[in-house]
Amino acid sequence: MENVYLDDFKLHDLADPTCKFFIMPPIKGLDFSALRVSSHNKAGQDGIAISSIYLGERRIMLVGKLADVTQGEHLELRREFLANLAPLRPGGVLQTRTL
Repeated sequence: MENVYLDDFKLHDLADPTCKFFIMPPIKGLDFSALRVSSHNKAGQDGIAISSIYLGERRIMLVGKLADVTQGEHLELRREFLANLAPLRPGGVLQTRTL
């Protein structure tokens, strides 16, 4: 597997001995998310008119290992991992992340 980053957070890098996270392939959920539509009936005509199209939820699943020595270090790495992967909502608006 190649190096994996979420924005600037290093998730997988075999060449870097300081990287404590190891992601195993495959990364699931990178396919296109489901589409939802808002529609209404056309007055006096057959069929419907689609007024809006929305992208549905997309869950991305990562499976991997944490390289740790002690239970305390394991908990610290787990907190760091969760803090860096949490959705960002500055001002209540969901921010785009790059994997």
